[in-house]
Amino acid sequence: MAIREMAKNASCVIMFVLFCAIPGAWAEDSNTVLTEGYSIEAFGHFFNKIIHEKVYYGKKKSRIEIENSSIMIVRKDKNVIWTIIPKHKIYMEESFDKNQSSLGIDDSKYKLTGTETINGQLMDKYTADLSPAVGNKSQCKGILLVSKSSRTPIRGDLVCGTQTQTITEYKNAVIGDPPADLFEIPEGYKKVSIAEFSAIHN
Repeated sequence: MAIREMAKNASCVIMFVLFCAIPGAWAEDSNTVLTEGYSIEAFGHFFNKIIHEKVYYGKKKSRIEIENSSIMIVRKDKNVIWTIIPKHKIYMEESFDKNQSSLGIDDSKYKLTGTETINGQLMDKYTADLSPAVGNKSQCKGILLVSKSSRTPIRGDLVCGTQTQTITEYKNAVIGDPPADLFEIPEGYKKVSIAEFSAIHN
């Protein structure tokens, strides 16, 4: 089971929170979107569900913790993506370059499309085509609002056709480089194959 398939099974909102949380990790010049060092909480609203994530973002590396589920560490500097299941102390490793295509990352470059003001806060508005990532036949786009002052995400919307599918709010941003060990595999964790990972995780 590829990373894209696992993410789709977990629901497209998880995929979108991943894209909104770390668009700079996919972009060739991350400074154009987000600051390179911060941590933040993400709350994805999907129908009647709220998915809580903690995101840690550094230069060419990111960590996304999905509450009561899994951890994804993206290391563009090492050309690797690790998906970790703390409950079983296992992790799966895949190539970052290989999964850029399968995740639809290449088609999901955020482009500055304007500015908005919410609650007196001025924000840059970025838009990306997310149709390949969510596997939706309708035209889907991600809209990400980024604070002009802190360069951290404030809100993200996933819009398919004329309907807003998810709303993701970002809160409690802390500016500064997260600890380096957050971007490494924890000690004592076992590396497993994709087949073993899928059997255990499912």
